[in-house]
Amino acid sequence: MKAAIIYYSKTGNTKAFSEHMAQKLKIEAFPLNLITKKGRGTKEEVGKENIMFSQALEACKDSDLVIICTPTSFKKAHSKIIRFTKKVEAKNVCLFCSHYNQLGTTFSDLEEILINKGINIIGT
Repeated sequence: MKAAIIYYSKTGNTKAFSEHMAQKLKIEAFPLNLITKKGRGTKEEVGKENIMFSQALEACKDSDLVIICTPTSFKKAHSKIIRFTKKVEAKNVCLFCSHYNQLGTTFSDLEEILINKGINIIGT
């Protein structure tokens, strides 16, 4: 079975969970961001993140399972996760969200994108 975990992490919590889950499932975890930077980052950091984004998309192509992990950002999935979800190609997706207080529309927004793409959602 081909599977991957894709995550965006703001503070390191989603990263820690995603990497732990990848280790237990014996699959690879792909970050979409460099969590050590502040603000928008340098040109070099933006370039690295674009490469990471492309690598994550490639890892998901024809996957049996993709687990997408995001923190909430103003009660929504992070914009990079939304952008990734719009481009991902996979058979089945599972969604994970870390949040402090309120989940908001994080799952429903991502589910709508995936359903419109014809991707099966196996859990949140």
